Amino acid sequence: MLNLLRSKAQSTYIQGTILIIVLVFVFWGVGSSQKGGPDAIATVNDQSISARQYQKNYTQTINRYQEQFGGTLPAGLLEALNLKQQVLDQMIQEMVMQQSAKEAGLIVSSDEIRKVIQNMEAFRAEGIFKLDRYKTLLASSRMSTTNFENSVRSDLLNTKIIGHLSRFARISDSELKDRFAFDNDQLKLEYVAFHVDDFRNSGPIAEQELEAFFASRKQAYLTEPQVKLRYITFLNKQVVESSQLSDQGKDLTFQLANQAYEGIILAGSLDKYAASTATPVQKTDYFTQSTPPTTMAEQPTLLKTIFALKKGELSSLLEIKGGYAIVYLDEVKEPQVPPMAEVRARVEKDFLDDQAKTRARNAAVALLTQAKKEASFIAAAEKTKSKVLETSFFTRSQQEASGLPGPVAAQGLKLSAASPYAKEVGENGGTFYVLHFKESKPASEAAFADQKETLRKMLTQEKQKQVMGAWLAYLQSRAKITTDKKFME
Repeated sequence: MLNLLRSKAQSTYIQGTILIIVLVFVFWGVGSSQKGGPDAIATVNDQSISARQYQKNYTQTINRYQEQFGGTLPAGLLEALNLKQQVLDQMIQEMVMQQSAKEAGLIVSSDEIRKVIQNMEAFRAEGIFKLDRYKTLLASSRMSTTNFENSVRSDLLNTKIIGHLSRFARISDSELKDRFAFDNDQLKLEYVAFHVDDFRNSGPIAEQELEAFFASRKQAYLTEPQVKLRYITFLNKQVVESSQLSDQGKDLTFQLANQAYEGIILAGSLDKYAASTATPVQKTDYFTQSTPPTTMAEQPTLLKTIFALKKGELSSLLEIKGGYAIVYLDEVKEPQVPPMAEVRARVEKDFLDDQAKTRARNAAVALLTQAKKEASFIAAAEKTKSKVLETSFFTRSQQEASGLPGPVAAQGLKLSAASPYAKEVGENGGTFYVLHFKESKPASEAAFADQKETLRKMLTQEKQKQVMGAWLAYLQSRAKITTDKKFME
C-alpha cells in the first residue's frame, strides 16, 4: 500500500500544490500520543514503535518474500533490499500518515472495517460471510484477525486520504492535450548509418601500434583467478545419478554431512578429521571458474561460493548435485597480465575493432558537423557520398515503427523543425547514426476525443500519487522522528 507514498513530487505544480495542502492540515498539526517506552526503537512525535511491533512487521515481510520465492530466500536478498531499514521506514511513514489524518478528522470506523471484510469473496460461502472461514484463512496465512483488520483500516484510511487530496489532483483539458500530443504526435526522420564493419582495415598492423594498444589496456587481458581444493563429499548412494534427492534421502545425507562438519571443527582441520575417520579426501589441480572440474560443472552457485573463499579457508556445508560437500581452499593464483604473445590473437582483434569504431565515429561526427554548416542534410550527405535513409512515421509509444534501435529512436524524438539535429551522433550495437528531422504530423483529434477520459483517469491517478508523496514528505520533514541506530545495526 505504501509503495505509492515513495514517489516524490518533481513538478512545479506539485510543489505548489503541497503548500495548499499544508494549509488544510496545519490547524491540526501532527498528532502525538504515548511517549516512547524503554523498548522503543523509534518515535514519531513521541509516539513509539516498539521492538516487538517492529519484529512482527519484519517477520511478516520476510514470510511474504519466502512465499514469493517458494520457501527459500536467495542468498543476500535481505541485505540487497536493506529490508531492516525498509520495514522501519514503512512503519514510520504509516505512523506519520495516520497521526496527521486522524488529527485532520479522517478516521475509519469499526463498522466500515466490518462491512469491507464481510464483502470480501474469500470469506464468503453461498453469498454469506462465514466467521469460521475468515478465522481459518487468516490462521493459514499466519495472520491474526487484529493484524488483518488493522491492515484493512490502513487501506481504508489511505483511500480516504487519496479522496481528500483528489481535489488537488485535477487534470485540465490543456494538460490532457499536451500529454496526448507528447505520446502520439508523429515524426519522420532522415538518417545515415555508419557501420563499424565498413571501416575495418584488413591490412598489416604495425607492431609498435599493437604493443602500445596492449600496454594501455592490460587490465582487459588479466587471466582468471585459479584455485586448488581439497574436499569431501556426502552423497546419497541410491539417488547419486539423479539431479535431485528425495526428501528422506536428502535429510539423511544432510545429517551425515553436518556431523562431519562439526567433527572437522573439533578436530581442527579437514585432514585430521579425514585421517581419524578414514574419510576419503578428493583433490583438484588449479582450475578457473569458467573451466571447473567435471564434478563441479553446471553448478554456478557452488562455484561462486568456492571462488569467494580465501586461501586456507574452510567452507560451510555446501549443497551439490546429489548431496553435500565441505571444501578447503588450498591455493590461489591471483589474476595476472600475460605476455602479449599469449593473447596476441585477442589483442589484434580488439585493436582492429577499436580502429574501425574510431573511423566510423569520426565519419559520423564529420557528417553531422558538415550538415549543420550546410543547413542541408541531403547536400552534406552527397558530399561525403553517404546513403540517406528514411524512417516511417512513428510515435513515442510506437518507436519500433521507425526501424531504428530503441535508444536511437528515443534520441530522434527530441528533434523538431526548430532543432533538426541532435547535439551528438547516436550509437547502438557497433553502428553510429546521424539523425535529421524531416517532418511531423499532429496526433489525431478523433483519437484524442475517444481516449480523453481514459487518459484523464490515468493522469489523475499519477498526480494523486505525486501529491500524496509530496504531502507525506512534508509531514515527515516537520515530524520529530528518532530511531535507535544500534538496534538497526
